[in-house]
Amino acid sequence: MSDDTDTADPGDDSTPATPEETRRIGFTEWSPRLYSVYRHVLVQRPGTGIREAVLGTMVTARQHRALVLYLLLVGWWPWLQKYETPLSADTWLRALRATGKHAATGLTWSASSLSRTFNDLEDLKLIEPRVRTKRYVRVVPRREDGAAAYTIPSGASDDPYFTLPHVFWTSQMFATLGLPGLAVLLIILKETNGQDDVWLSRTDMTAWYGISDRSVTRGLAELRNNKLLGERLITVKAPMAPGGVTVRTRYSLLGDYSRASRDTQRAAAKAVRDAAAPTTTSAAE
Repeated sequence: MSDDTDTADPGDDSTPATPEETRRIGFTEWSPRLYSVYRHVLVQRPGTGIREAVLGTMVTARQHRALVLYLLLVGWWPWLQKYETPLSADTWLRALRATGKHAATGLTWSASSLSRTFNDLEDLKLIEPRVRTKRYVRVVPRREDGAAAYTIPSGASDDPYFTLPHVFWTSQMFATLGLPGLAVLLIILKETNGQDDVWLSRTDMTAWYGISDRSVTRGLAELRNNKLLGERLITVKAPMAPGGVTVRTRYSLLGDYSRASRDTQRAAAKAVRDAAAPTTTSAAE
């Protein structure tokens, strides 16, 4: 991919690009769909028993910036892997900078915090050892569990992924949502990849995801305050409960993050791929 990001306007424009413009280019103009894809193993290891994955490790270590930066890197990777020149630190910082009413309360970044965060990702084996190319450093993601080189997930039964709508970036939710809220958002995105809502057992959250009950409570409150959380109460038979039943809350996501919206986005992306695919004619036709 060429490094030329100019528009069709032949006139000179010395006005620097804004963070919003950088995110719009990266997520809506250069990305092939309206969402990014992340393997389930980012959130939870397969199998039974203790299933804590990288997400739980990051939450425990309070590595909020590392999680956001990794999500950005993987979200941009479909086009970034073809980019001739590595992105500068200034470009990464501009993409991550909160603006407007979010600037005062959003996640903050500096050149030093960006460098430390890339170090954290390297320690977590979520990026390859960095290589300097002239003045810039090339950053290459590793698989979401840190166990292998990165490839785009296939979506097969042994390589499942969930989607994160690009509105997460364009609305600046990436900057305003705290680490507990972001963790619970990713958990529900993963768990509603195929069902409308999910019951989150507080007693099992640490074993299942490596997230404490306190973090889950805070994360649900953040999603609720941002009007992203749907809640449905169901009554379940419980032989040892006083009344023989107990009430559980099943959680879903609303708006652009809902299962229905995400399914619509995936169907639209598939239609575009199918339309672009070359057609073949069999000998019988």
